[in-house]
Amino acid sequence: MPGAIGIVKLRERRGGRGHVSYEITIPKELVELLGWKTGDKLLIELVEKDGRKAILVYKP
Repeated sequence: MPGAIGIVKLRERRGGRGHVSYEITIPKELVELLGWKTGDKLLIELVEKDGRKAILVYKP
């Protein structure tokens, strides 16, 4: 599992009153490898890896 990489796309969603949110779709294979399922609560953390900003997503 370490090093598993998938290509994802950032999408923008616009709501009422100018509200904007973003979503990333994670490939099914990665979700299954992680044992995640719909409705799981996930934590998001901004980290730095190899000198680049990254988002770390994990189950608490």
